[in-house]
Order: sequence, then C-alpha cells, then structure tokens
Amino acid sequence: MLKKSLFTLLVFLAGTLAAQAFQVVITEVMPDPSPAIGLPSEEFIELTNISGKTIDISRWQLSNGRTRSTFPDSTYLPADSILIICATKSADQFIPFGRTLGLPQFPVLSNEIDTIILFNTAGDIISVVAYSDQLYTLDFPPSGRSLEMINLQYSCSLQKNWAPSSSGSGGTPGKSNSHKDAPEKDRHFTLLYAYCTTDNTVVLVFDDKIEASTIIHPAAIQTEPVLQFSSLSITGNLENRLECTLTRPLATGQITEIWTNGITSCLQVNQGGNSRVKFGIPDTGNEAMVINEILFDPSPDGADYLELFNPSAKLISLQNITLANRNKQGDISSISPLSNEPRCIFPGEYLAFTTKPEWISRQFLVKDPAKIIAVE
Repeated sequence: MLKKSLFTLLVFLAGTLAAQAFQVVITEVMPDPSPAIGLPSEEFIELTNISGKTIDISRWQLSNGRTRSTFPDSTYLPADSILIICATKSADQFIPFGRTLGLPQFPVLSNEIDTIILFNTAGDIISVVAYSDQLYTLDFPPSGRSLEMINLQYSCSLQKNWAPSSSGSGGTPGKSNSHKDAPEKDRHFTLLYAYCTTDNTVVLVFDDKIEASTIIHPAAIQTEPVLQFSSLSITGNLENRLECTLTRPLATGQITEIWTNGITSCLQVNQGGNSRVKFGIPDTGNEAMVINEILFDPSPDGADYLELFNPSAKLISLQNITLANRNKQGDISSISPLSNEPRCIFPGEYLAFTTKPEWISRQFLVKDPAKIIAVE
C-alpha cells in the first residue's frame, strides 16, 4: 500500500497577483504586420480591461523577455475599455482605430514564436500570452493578420483560446475581436512531464495554468517510492510549473514516479490524461541512443519528425544531446540541442521531436502527446 508523501507547503503567489491577475488582459497581438491587409504595417498589442472598474496602469511594464517598456504616469484604463499599444513612431497610424499608447521601447514581436508579459508596478504578472505561427492556418495565413483571444472569460488558460483574426482587414485593434465563442470541448489539465533542476528539486510541468488554492492540502503530491517535500511553489511566466523541494537529495539514476491529487487548472478543470510521470537525476558517461523513426516528406501544412529510443538502463538528459545535419559540403551544421531544460529520456522510452506537435497528433494515433516534443 502506498503511503502519502509528507510536506510543508510554501505557496509562492503574491496577494496582489491573486487580486489583479487577468483583470487587464492581452487580447490581440500583431507579430507580422507586413504586407498589410487593411491595417497599418506596424506591430501592436491590445489590452482590454475586464475588471468592471477603472484601473491605474501607470508604470506597468510590457515585456517580451528581451525588452521591457514602461507605461507613463497617469495612465488609466476605464472599465471595459481597450487600449492599443505600439511603438511611438506608429501611434498616429493607430489613433483612428481607438485609444492608443505609443511606447519609445515597444517590445519587438517575433514572427515565429514569442511570449508577451504584462507586469504591474510590484513586478507581478497580470497577463501573459505565449503564441506561435502554428496558430495560423492555410485560410488565415500570418502576414498582415493578428492573433486574437477568442473568449475573455478564459483569459487565464493556455489552451485553445487564440486564433488568427477572421476580420477582412486582418485584425480588430480597438474593438471586439472577430471570434466570439471559445471551444468548450477538449478542455483538459495534464501533468506532462517532470525534471530535476538539482538533486533535491523537481519541477512538474502541466499543460495549463495551475490554480494555486488547490496545492494547499497535504495529499496534493504523491510519489513512489515515497519522498518527502519541504515546499511547493508555482513558477514560470505561464504559471504552469510546480517546483517541489525535497527534504533529502536524490541519488543519481534513481527513478521516481510522481502524481498529483486534487490540483486543478485555473479554470477548475481536474487533472486527466497522464496520471503519473517519472523523474530522476540523469546518469553521466556515454549515452546510448537509437534514431528509431523519421518522417522527412510531410504534407505541405505538416512538419518532419525524428523519433529517438533509449535502449539502455540509464536516464539520459536531453540537454546533453544535439541534433544536426550535413550541409552541401558534407560538414556538420544546424546544430541544436534537443531540450533547453534537464528533461530525461528514460530506459525503454520513445520520444519524438518536431516543430509541429499538434499536427503530428492530428495525423497519427498518439496515445501520449507529452512524448511529442516541440523543437525550434
């Protein structure tokens, strides 16, 4: 019979964040404005106040992780109002569409993939959007077209609440978005995988934002073999990671199963899908790895994939493995790591790597989507 893990909880979540988060929401972004369809050929970010009251956003900051822009003093956002944020040089072009704020250091948006974060004066995350060009479709391609939040009531969720604008002008800055209804089906909350950052710290990664109030009860985390934890804290800009500190360090090569009980997403969706994942400190030394399967000629809207198999008895860190090919001269080129975090491939495990995991999951029978890993 399994025993419940014992731990003392330390929930890292500021009171101001709980009170204010998602009252002002990033509701539209224009990463690739050129060639324009019907809007200015300039990037913009749209904010919407859904709190029902006027909010002082003076000295708040907008960041893409590379540049932080600060809002000027005496900047207020009335209830239910929309604010267009852009570079100072572009402000005059957006004023006809609605209230506009030009920033001298507007964070440049990547066309392919980026994360946009709105901070208050205390540094708390108020709203965050992680987007990629995979959200676009053949009918609604990226050039000159914005990405819009579908339903503001689900603004905290990381799942299926963004889509390319269907507006004939390519976007809806300063007014309600072109999408009205968020998909109700396929809502899920899954523990995807876990990894160790130190010999006494393990991070659990979920596919949606964690509801902080649900990690307080004593049976929230369980393991086999039984381990004890001294603290838990929600981490990461997307707030979908749970950092668990162990009371004793792990031994190298030790494999532990971990699962949660009662933890939900911010939308109160209970955990489903994978009930348990593994973690451990990876072994050192020579790695044994097999390239087991390759897709090299996908359909026009698809992507290649590469499947790896670990035939050894070792835990192998994906950070220690790089992928490359040969150029026309026969030299090794395009070298890139398989992971930017210390995730492991376990003995007897298969993992596939692709730029479009969702497309792979639609085309093939994928029993565990967490084993399809996105790479740049």
